[in-house]
Amino acid sequence: MGRRVGEVRRDLGWSVEQLAERCAQAGAPQLTVNALYVIESGRKEKATGRRRRHVTVDELLLLAVALGVAPVDLLVPSTVADDAPVNVAPEVTTTAGAAREWIGGWLLKTAPQSLAELAEAIRFMPKARAEAASVEWFRRHGAEYMLRANKAWEAEQADVQDVDDWRLNTPEQGQDHDK
Repeated sequence: MGRRVGEVRRDLGWSVEQLAERCAQAGAPQLTVNALYVIESGRKEKATGRRRRHVTVDELLLLAVALGVAPVDLLVPSTVADDAPVNVAPEVTTTAGAAREWIGGWLLKTAPQSLAELAEAIRFMPKARAEAASVEWFRRHGAEYMLRANKAWEAEQADVQDVDDWRLNTPEQGQDHDK
């Protein structure tokens, strides 16, 4: 992300000092020239190999405001093709396009396997995003889910039919034998 901050800043023709000034105006005076240099360079401690400075979520949002870009464009650069692989966690890889949609809240990262799981996945989303995620889930998985549901319904109906046939083929024809 730090590299991307530097790319956007340079594309805008700004110096690090100008970005630090805009960050201060947006409410982040801690994003000084020195802090921005460290963020952009991704410098690591020589002794530990760990990054010297991590960016907080608040700082990500402030940098996006200061640069005039969406936060997702700092996390997944627009220069990366939609079908290119990106890591969204150390052990989780997806495509850049899917990562952008997921970060933006328009795509579920893991496909729910049932309607109950879908309901759980969208319960904290605003209505418009929940509807969009549901439509996308049904577009991708609805036919498979409906086939499974139909097979279950048919099996249930076959069981009911077997009971009805049994009732009709007994000497008491139609009497309730479930007692």
